[in-house]
Amino acid sequence: MRLNIGSGYTLTSIRVLIVSSLVMGPLLASAAPGLDFGYRIDGPASVRPTLVFNDGLDTYVQPSGSGRTYVAGAKADGPYLRITGIPDSFAVRVGSISLRVDHVGLPSGPSSLASSPSTSHSYGERVAGLRSALAVRAAASPAGAPLSRTSSSAVSRSGVDGAAAGDGSGSEQTAVGGPIATDAVAATSIPGVAPGNESPNVGKKSESTDVSYLAKYFGADGIREGFGGAIQIHFRTRPSAELQFASADGKHLDASWDDTANVMTVGAAQKFVVRDGRSSVAVSRQTTDTFNYPADNAAGLEQVFSESGAIYFRVAEGTKKVSVRADGKALRGQQKGRYYRVAGTADSFVVNADGFEVTVTRTRSVRFVDREGGAS
Repeated sequence: MRLNIGSGYTLTSIRVLIVSSLVMGPLLASAAPGLDFGYRIDGPASVRPTLVFNDGLDTYVQPSGSGRTYVAGAKADGPYLRITGIPDSFAVRVGSISLRVDHVGLPSGPSSLASSPSTSHSYGERVAGLRSALAVRAAASPAGAPLSRTSSSAVSRSGVDGAAAGDGSGSEQTAVGGPIATDAVAATSIPGVAPGNESPNVGKKSESTDVSYLAKYFGADGIREGFGGAIQIHFRTRPSAELQFASADGKHLDASWDDTANVMTVGAAQKFVVRDGRSSVAVSRQTTDTFNYPADNAAGLEQVFSESGAIYFRVAEGTKKVSVRADGKALRGQQKGRYYRVAGTADSFVVNADGFEVTVTRTRSVRFVDREGGAS
């Protein structure tokens, strides 16, 4: 099914898990025959990396946004943690949780696509190819190339082994489903309901945590934030008239159906419940910070991430004094070693490290996570 929702907002998957390498691997691979996305990840679905792949030489891990991510022996490289070589298995630690990643060696896709004229590709194929190209470019970019850094990304100028990251999901959405109405939106399909012409979800684990319950019970295949905080859910067919929406505290949420786009628009809510008298699914909205700054900067800024309401700036080893300004005003902060912590947030920061400055801009992206049952 091809989504047809026109908006400047990013369409995200109903379940964060579906953008794991196990799902997007077979789909992205057809647009990037040189990359191998054949990895199985064992561990809680909520903290699994967004993406794991190799380019035939090194292995790359993109953190999921669930917490600071650490991979032993890895080095930060753009939005990825890069492991030298292609190990058969390795461990990823997200906060206090350890995950095991195994290379199962799925094929990279037919090489004939590499010579196909770009004009014959669908929008979904072109976006997938672009994402794959960016992955390789991020790994090979010279130090002077300006790269976008997510709140998880860390540019390791010293090449310290055992790179860590905060989240890494940022605002980069991968095109897994079919094309949609506007280039400003990237579509993501739900596991098990991908368009018939797309590659199957080879190698996807069958455990229940991999299931989108909005898709399973109600036939939904996309969700995003609409204007004014409203929530827009795309359905394959018009849902039952019994379908109701309620806030986490049980209050009714107004909803309207657009028959031309197969989209249900629901009133704004941080958490809400979808039910039809037989099944009930709780959905929560999660916001991720993305910080952008030049990879090679005079201030020696190496990493920016947010955690527990504070923002952390990591600078080069040996930096003696750090200060941060926002909206022209100095922010109170605390320096401990290479990290400088400030409370609160802003859309733009100026970081001064030993007299050298760099500007950091912040953007926010929204994603949705669902689970079976009512709100908690």
